Amino acid sequence: MGIIAENMARWRIPAPVWSYSAAAPDPSQYYAHHPWGIFWTTTAFYEVFGRHDYVCRLPAALLSIATPPLVYKLCKEVYRPIAGACGAVAFVGLPISLSFAAFNALEVPVIAYGTLFLWAWVRAKRSGSRRALALTTGAALLTMGSDWPGSLLVIAVLVVETIALVAARRRPNRAAMTRGLVLAAAGLIVAGFYLALFAHYGKLGDLFGSYRLRSHGTERSLFAKLDDRRHWIELMFTPIAIGIGKAAAVVVPFRIWAEKRAEEALPLCVLAMATAQYLAFPQGADIHVFWPHHFALYVSLSVAALVATVTPLLARRWGEVRGLAITLAVTLLPLVLVLRDGVETLVWARRTGGRFSEKGHFIQTDGDKIAVLRHVAAELPPDAKIALHESMGATWAQVWSGGGRVVGTPPFSETTLAPYDVWIADLRQLRHFEATTLLFQYDVHAYGPYLVGRRGQAFDAVGIRGREPTPVEWWLRSGTEPVWSFEPDPFLRWEIAFHYGLDAEPPTEEPRGLEQLRVAHNVALERGDHQEAARIESRLTEQMTHLGWAFEGDLEVVGVHLEGGVQPRATVLFRAGKPLRGGVFPKLRGRIVERAPLSTVMVDPTRRDVAPRPLIAPVLWKTGHLYSLVAPLLPRPGVESFELVFAGVGAPRPIAGRPSAELFRWPAE
Repeated sequence: MGIIAENMARWRIPAPVWSYSAAAPDPSQYYAHHPWGIFWTTTAFYEVFGRHDYVCRLPAALLSIATPPLVYKLCKEVYRPIAGACGAVAFVGLPISLSFAAFNALEVPVIAYGTLFLWAWVRAKRSGSRRALALTTGAALLTMGSDWPGSLLVIAVLVVETIALVAARRRPNRAAMTRGLVLAAAGLIVAGFYLALFAHYGKLGDLFGSYRLRSHGTERSLFAKLDDRRHWIELMFTPIAIGIGKAAAVVVPFRIWAEKRAEEALPLCVLAMATAQYLAFPQGADIHVFWPHHFALYVSLSVAALVATVTPLLARRWGEVRGLAITLAVTLLPLVLVLRDGVETLVWARRTGGRFSEKGHFIQTDGDKIAVLRHVAAELPPDAKIALHESMGATWAQVWSGGGRVVGTPPFSETTLAPYDVWIADLRQLRHFEATTLLFQYDVHAYGPYLVGRRGQAFDAVGIRGREPTPVEWWLRSGTEPVWSFEPDPFLRWEIAFHYGLDAEPPTEEPRGLEQLRVAHNVALERGDHQEAARIESRLTEQMTHLGWAFEGDLEVVGVHLEGGVQPRATVLFRAGKPLRGGVFPKLRGRIVERAPLSTVMVDPTRRDVAPRPLIAPVLWKTGHLYSLVAPLLPRPGVESFELVFAGVGAPRPIAGRPSAELFRWPAE
């Protein structure tokens, strides 16, 4: 969103383009899968506040803040104040509402503007005033301009209006007819505007192609797909909220029949919108955990409808005051349990960037990568071009961190790198010939595992240091990522240079921290000072849980060091025997073994990888040297067991015991 806003502001174009270019983008680069309202909104924030990270999230955050009061006003208007309060509380506590409140995507504005539209429609229906009709029309335009499901919501309301007019069996009043005609006209204007706009830029093929892609799914039955997504659905809503939604689907039709009011059908309008979006595009639902976000509004209205139904019954039985107290107790107790899971899910969402288990794949938070990119970009001229090797796993966040410069992802070769001023790669993911080509033929600075290359021929290394954020940094920057800084690291320089055949000058400084101690041990071995190596190893193992787990080929897992903080991590220490075969790597995998206390959500069934590859590939390991595997744990709710296994053809096996065994649990016992 930030990249699109920057492009629209820089090039004065009306259309979204999500990659930087050295010249004004042409219409073939325009993104035309959705209405452009959200992009124009973010661009307006960009123009006002400038280029800042918070601009990418601020529009969504403000709309999320506005949604609970709007939910309260809507439910109060349709039902009663206590129903509105409970509906707003339900929305705030839902895991999906909390996890994606600052996610500047299409769902947040549809929910916020859609709630405003529904409230304005009820007001217009009851008052018949022109002001209310104008607000209804404006909110409808905002809703439909945010995403296509917004149009479904407006259509659903129009259907309800039509059915109500037909069911009344009397001549419709002018206000009702005007309201319906105005909404229908607004819908035609929005649809016609975007169809004409996309046709003008030659993007209608892209639009319909995206829908064919999103609507394509497997041939499995709906129930089988829902079963596959069960954990995602429970994680985002909890079984309690899902049960409330099911109960309301039964109760709301009875309320429509009993009350004979069109506005009683609003929960079903929202349900129709959310269901159509979720079922019509199974490909999106299979890969995006946030896909059912619209159901959050339905759950809120469901809570309000149930409270409005139960409150009069309890009041007649127990009296007004006691009835209200019982209603609040019965409603808020399950909502507190929902909030308990919601807060824990929010923390997990922040740790993983909203990706959660990522279906078991290793997740990189990219915090250190982005810190490196910003550090490098600060030294580059504005027109410099940056190349990200495929080993970086380039993301929009990395591209944004380049400061608005052109960022490419070319295949690795001297020819393809030539147009770029700087190229960045992750040593842990490079093939051996790629790493040696970079290190021997270019001016390379290693920032931790990240190689930053320029034209020239030299090598140096800079360590990445992470510290805990201050309370202000925790609140304003991140509560799940260390604050990264850089300083020269002769130990890192020696380790990379030694293993890749560069001039390796032994460090003379006193080692600090586990990683420098480990390298100092290896330096002592290479000097032949076994007594010093033993002393340093003793200092290392004092900080570790000793394992002494022996593998084939004289490989040993020496121990594990755990540390907490905003980003808990584990360091597994190995003593190498002979070099391992190419393509063989240690993997750290986690599985949940105990449910979180008081949680109602099913245990995450996913076994996930939590560690990157070692800095030095095992095929280069030297006999007797110590090597580490550093893994940010990104803990999940519950107690998680972590096990080590070596993967690849010819991987070493333990001399005794199973191929994999539990190394530790988190939270640590």
